[in-house]
Amino acid sequence: MAKHLKITLLYDDSNLKNIIHPNIVNQNTSDTNIIIPTISEMKELLEHVETGYFRGIREELAKLAQLDEKYQPFIQEMGKLAQGFNIQKVRNFLQDSIK
Repeated sequence: MAKHLKITLLYDDSNLKNIIHPNIVNQNTSDTNIIIPTISEMKELLEHVETGYFRGIREELAKLAQLDEKYQPFIQEMGKLAQGFNIQKVRNFLQDSIK
């Protein structure tokens, strides 16, 4: 997915015990950075993605938008994918983001 989106994934592995903090993804096509919310912040979103519940995905994206403005690029990209109703693309984007 990263190859097709022309992005480079960078990870913050400074924390232990399976706690994943925001990852920064640099997009080669612009100066925009995508900051990924933490796993704990995305818990409900991940559950909706797993079940394919698009209304829940949109609701959780709205909640993430209220948490922190720095997540806007991530929310916009997820929103675009969710609008296409292609759950596999949504899952692939998330999997690539949180690896």
